[in-house]
Amino acid sequence: MKNFLLISATFIWISVLAISCQSETKNHDDYDHKGHDHSAHNHDGHNHDGHSHDKTEKTNVETLVKDCKSCGMPSDQTNWRVKYAPPQKETTFFCSPKCYFSASLSEKEYSTGEYVTFSVFGENKTVEAKKAFFVKGTNEKNPMNVNDFLVTDSEESAKKWQTQKKGKEIFTFEKITPEMIKSK
Repeated sequence: MKNFLLISATFIWISVLAISCQSETKNHDDYDHKGHDHSAHNHDGHNHDGHSHDKTEKTNVETLVKDCKSCGMPSDQTNWRVKYAPPQKETTFFCSPKCYFSASLSEKEYSTGEYVTFSVFGENKTVEAKKAFFVKGTNEKNPMNVNDFLVTDSEESAKKWQTQKKGKEIFTFEKITPEMIKSK
């Protein structure tokens, strides 16, 4: 009987713990994901409702997306998503410009900007890499909770974001350097 009570109490405790963990509603914005590797942490305190980190396809209102190739985070935030879609090859997604540019440092296929589109910040549209303007040094955080480039499709819009979001500089795709990519 004593063992039965101990097993029952343990089962109830584990059930209560599991329910309380599932009801926690924190999101990824509360965490610093710099250098984040989903295979090596315990996910405590994260709200993973609606996604996993197994790199399988995700359904999104606009398109079918996958987790970020660089960090494994969902690439479903429309202000930040980057898509690499070469003809007759699998489409690759990134959760943010920083993740895309980080991958472009080590994988040459991404570095040219060919077949790359960036989400336009604050709008529900995309822009080709070589037609984009990048605002550096704003107070906006990407899905990894890191300062990132705000991307837009016009110099006028870039100047607006630079003023509103306290950005430092505006660049075109060709002017982005490895040093900018590595800095916050």
